[in-house]
Amino acid sequence: MRPGDEVAFQYDGYPMVGKLFASGLITQDGETIDGEGLEGIIVLGKVTATIVDDNDECRPTI
Repeated sequence: MRPGDEVAFQYDGYPMVGKLFASGLITQDGETIDGEGLEGIIVLGKVTATIVDDNDECRPTI
C-alpha cells in the first residue's frame, strides 16, 4: 500500500475506513491517527471498491 490509498482497519475493535499517509491514517471524520495511536490499529486491507447509495437525497443523480 502507498500513501493516498484508502484502507480498511480496526481501531480499538471498531472497523473503520481511512486514507493512508506517510506517518499515519486520516479517518473519514477527518481525524488523524499517528504516533502512539497507531499501536491500536490493525490494517485489514486496501479498499478497492466503494458502493454508493444512489437514493441518498444529498447526492445528485445524473
